Amino acid sequence: MKKLVFLSFFFMAGLAYADIMKSSKEEPVAVKYSFSGLTASTHTILIDLSNTSGFPHKNTGAINIAAINVSIDKLAASSGTLKIGVANDVNISSTNISYFFEATYDRAAAGTEIWRYANAEGYLYRLRTTSSNTTPYLLTNDTLSTTIFQLDVNNSSPTGTPVPAGRGDVLLSFTNNGPSATDISVEVLYNSEP
Repeated sequence: MKKLVFLSFFFMAGLAYADIMKSSKEEPVAVKYSFSGLTASTHTILIDLSNTSGFPHKNTGAINIAAINVSIDKLAASSGTLKIGVANDVNISSTNISYFFEATYDRAAAGTEIWRYANAEGYLYRLRTTSSNTTPYLLTNDTLSTTIFQLDVNNSSPTGTPVPAGRGDVLLSFTNNGPSATDISVEVLYNSEP
């Protein structure tokens, strides 16, 4: 039943998204990344904007997100935070991230929490970054300058090949405050702009 609900969620979001986003000349595509048995913090490149051979999108100008589905399954009592953001400045010593999505959980027992967001009018987030390292369509005070995603550090990605972050990439940071293992699944429906 869980898979059926998820498929219908993306199917409905995809239909509306495809109708509204015709000007982008790209059909909506999806990316999914899962982690099992996490006991520590982890970070990943969820969507690599410049990688059009390993990811299903065609353009390298910007990512538009139409829907996000997050499932966090706690194997016992645990707490933590999952954040998704866009890299707006990447260099050899640090990366500046503008976060636009956060899922925080804190439970005293095992269980699953699910977050689903979709916009029937088009996209939830337009993640264009500029050469001056700004995000003109995103205003947030939840930003971070970190060495975790700096240019000379490879992070995991849904392709199975670790890659360095680049400007415009969609990044995922998960902080597990413990004490037990956690399973996470993140699905994103999106398209790209030239």
